Amino acid sequence: MLDTFLGFGVIFGAGFWLGRYKDIAKYEIHIGEQIVNQTIKAHLPSNQYHLLQNVTLPTADTMTTQIDHVLVSSYGIFVIETKHYAGLVFGSIDNAQWLQITKWDKRKFQNPLRQNYKHKKELELLLPEIDQKHIYSVVVFSGDAEFRTKMPENVIHARQMALYIRKFNKEILSKDDMVTALGRIQLMRMEESKETDQAHVKGLKARFNQ
Repeated sequence: MLDTFLGFGVIFGAGFWLGRYKDIAKYEIHIGEQIVNQTIKAHLPSNQYHLLQNVTLPTADTMTTQIDHVLVSSYGIFVIETKHYAGLVFGSIDNAQWLQITKWDKRKFQNPLRQNYKHKKELELLLPEIDQKHIYSVVVFSGDAEFRTKMPENVIHARQMALYIRKFNKEILSKDDMVTALGRIQLMRMEESKETDQAHVKGLKARFNQ
């Protein structure tokens, strides 16, 4: 009976910590996105930079893609993927996965450049009037992560984001272009809801478990 009790204890403990880990992961995603949102609102004028958050779009393969932030301006459209990580981060453009090492553990995660490439391509399909070279991919780390390998210039910390985006200072999109882009994204995006998020996660699991 003691063995049975201990067995239930182990199962309960494992379930508790798994649930706890998922809660922490969701919190980190949320806090990271909020840091980026606040940074944009504080340092990039809203009359020049128009922010759309948590944009879920249907894709041609009957799946969905979920973009953390889309920033529309006369200087181009910025597709921003946010990672809220601490510790040491290792990765390169060519790696399918990057590595995070903290004092507690180490784990691999999908190359965020590849992840954001999918987001960028879906926006290009949605906005054929916009030259592809004016839709920019940006990966922002909002936590205390320290890069231990050389990163491309579009992989930055949140504190560098506004300065990086301001480097694009040539007006290339007209007001009509911007209105069209914002209107079409708003028209095609799925409703922000728990159900939308769950359907997106389910689709990701189906895609990567094939």
